[in-house]
Amino acid sequence: MDKIEKWKKIVFTGILLFLIFILIAYLIDFYLKRKTQLSITSEPDKITVVVNNKGYQTPAIIKGVKPGSTRIEAYTDGYQFQVRYIDIKKGKLNQLQILLEKDTESQPTEGAPTEPEPTPQIKNLPYITDHFRISWDSAYNKYLIVPSIPFIPDQSPEDRLAQNWQQYESRGIEAIAWLKKQGVKPTKDNIDWWMKEYWPEGKSINY
Repeated sequence: MDKIEKWKKIVFTGILLFLIFILIAYLIDFYLKRKTQLSITSEPDKITVVVNNKGYQTPAIIKGVKPGSTRIEAYTDGYQFQVRYIDIKKGKLNQLQILLEKDTESQPTEGAPTEPEPTPQIKNLPYITDHFRISWDSAYNKYLIVPSIPFIPDQSPEDRLAQNWQQYESRGIEAIAWLKKQGVKPTKDNIDWWMKEYWPEGKSINY
């Protein structure tokens, strides 16, 4: 009986130590995740960056970023859309600087007559929600709508839209409805869409 009791104590102690070890490992992992941050600066300043389907304005410090390869989308009016990848290290302040190039195609030809730019009907743009982003593209005199859809690493833009078209469309319709509430009459002439060139064949969004 003494041997049985002795073995019971050994087994109980072993289980207790194992549970303590699991708890400590969990707390360490939780602490490191809380300390994992991503600092993004840019040129020009105050551009929009999308990280894990959430929009931020630079300069930005994003806390609790998931470690591993992370995709960052960056854009602002008059500059080329850019995609960057960064390997996020757990428990560290990860830093990224984004340099956007001017969208030369949107710049007026030298010497060409310029027309006065119409004033957008909505002030304080961009307008950002969890479902969409709306900004004023002064180069094309249009509202740019960016519906939020999930990101999967290494997935092509065509596959990304085809797989998430229903969400893209519904959130785009939400953005159109919001514009109408602000007094804007959306048309094909004053609305532009993010990733429109990758829309699935035969798909469109009605205004």
